[in-house]
Amino acid sequence: MWRGVFIASLWFALVLAIALVSGWPTLQHSFNEIMTTQDPQALLQKLTVAQQARGFDVLGFALGLLQKILQPLIGIAFVVLYIDSRRER
Repeated sequence: MWRGVFIASLWFALVLAIALVSGWPTLQHSFNEIMTTQDPQALLQKLTVAQQARGFDVLGFALGLLQKILQPLIGIAFVVLYIDSRRER
């Protein structure tokens, strides 16, 4: 059981790190706009324009692709743990 918890913890830490790295510029820009803009309608327009102007994000795409490639590994790890626990009995 502890091996499964350890693997899941590592996986969630990796996914969180990938999500933060790929979304950090957007989060930082959004936070700056929220802190400086008083009008909610103007804030929404600024964020929409900034998202459209940003265009294609290669780093975000690569990290998302890496995340999707690594996603089945968590299932494989739990299947291996299940088979190993059945073999021990």
